[in-house]
Amino acid sequence: MALASARQQALDNLTLLLIYMSSWKEPGYDEDYGKIDVHHAWIGYDFDVLDRLTGKGLINSRRGRKSVLITGKGLEKAKRIAKRYGVELHEKEG
Repeated sequence: MALASARQQALDNLTLLLIYMSSWKEPGYDEDYGKIDVHHAWIGYDFDVLDRLTGKGLINSRRGRKSVLITGKGLEKAKRIAKRYGVELHEKEG
């Protein structure tokens, strides 16, 4: 893997983890997972990274919105990344 690609992957993974760690949950619906707790987080991240995460189906993000939605697929990946880094997660209610 090229250095730039490895750096980009690390940036994407860590941004997804930070989005998840700063998220709150509300009842909602995900197209792939049905009724789930929907996790939202405020946007404060590089738009190129958000666009890549959206393209991978890990978040739903549209420019002009103030928050992003983490998809079920994104939640699963964020939890795996947290486990890899030994991060203990505490979910916040909306």
